[in-house]
Amino acid sequence: MSATRGTGTGIDWRGEAGGRLAAQVLDRLREGKPLTDLPVPRDRDGRTDLSGFVFPPPRAVGRLSGLWGKGKLLDGTTELKKVTLRGLNLSRASGPSLRLHGCELVDCVLDRADLPDLRLWDTTATDCSFAGAKLKDAALGTWDRGRRNTWRRTSFAGADLRGAVAIGAAFEECDFRRARLDGLHFEQCALDDCVFAGRMREVVFDGRPLPDRPAPRPLSRIDFSGAEFKDVEFWGCRAEEVRLPDGIHLVPGYRPAARRALEQLVGDQSREALMLVAELTEALRGPGDDSAAGLFNRQDYVAAGGEALAELAERLLLRNGR
Repeated sequence: MSATRGTGTGIDWRGEAGGRLAAQVLDRLREGKPLTDLPVPRDRDGRTDLSGFVFPPPRAVGRLSGLWGKGKLLDGTTELKKVTLRGLNLSRASGPSLRLHGCELVDCVLDRADLPDLRLWDTTATDCSFAGAKLKDAALGTWDRGRRNTWRRTSFAGADLRGAVAIGAAFEECDFRRARLDGLHFEQCALDDCVFAGRMREVVFDGRPLPDRPAPRPLSRIDFSGAEFKDVEFWGCRAEEVRLPDGIHLVPGYRPAARRALEQLVGDQSREALMLVAELTEALRGPGDDSAAGLFNRQDYVAAGGEALAELAERLLLRNGR
C-alpha cells in the first residue's frame, strides 16, 4: 500500500505504509536519532516535513491531581525524554497527551497542530511556532523541583490555550496575538518582551510570592495595547514598560491604595461603596506586598455596578495609587 496520500508531505500517516513509517519516526524521536535516512521530505524552509503526523493515542486508566492541576491517569502516552527536536515541521500533527521531559525544541513548527493535554517538564522551546494550534488543557508551565519550562521567540498566535496551565514558566519574546486565553492564569511566570492582542477574558497574571514557586519577576516590556480586556487581573505584579489598552491603568502600590480607599469609604452606605468595600477587602486577603501594582479597568466596574461604581473606584484607586 502506498504511503503517499493525505497531508502536505503526501504521506498518509494513518495508512498501513504510513503507519509503519510513523512508528520508525517515533522510535527515532524517542532515541534522539536523526531521520535523514528515512523517506521523509523536507519543506521549503529545509525542515524535516512531518506535517500531519499522528501520535498514537493513549487510554485512560484512572485520574490524578497535582500542583499543575487535575487530569487523567493514562497508559500508552507518547513520552519523549531528554532529547533535542530540531528543524521539524509538525504542522497539523495530532494526538492527545504528548509528554516531553527535559527536552529541547529548536526551530520546530507545530502550526495548527491538534495536541490537547500536551504536557512539558523542564523543557525549552526556541524559535518555534504553535500558531493556530489546539492546545486545550496543555501544561505549558510545570514548576517541578526548581526546574521550569522556557519559551523563547515562540509564537502562540491564534492558538487555543483554554484550560492551559502556566506555573513558573519563562516566556521570552513570545507572541500571544489572537490566542484564546480564556481563564488562563500565568502563575509566577516570567514574561519579557511578549505581545498580546485580541480578546482576553478572565486572564490572570499572578506575581505574588508563594512558597515552592519561583521568585516573581516584573512583567517586562509587555505590549497589551492591541488587546481587549474583560475581567483581566494583575495579582501582586510589578511592571516595567508595559503598554496597556486605552482606558486601562496600572495602580502603583495597589494594596496601600486599597487600604486608603477603605478608610475613605468608612460610613458610606451607598450600594456602590458597599460593593467597592467588598471587592477591596477581598483583594487585600492572601499574599502580596505593598510595592506591587494592580490593574484598573473602568469597563469591568461599569459591567459590575454601572457608571456610579466605576466613577467611585476610579476616583479613589487612581488618586490613592499615585
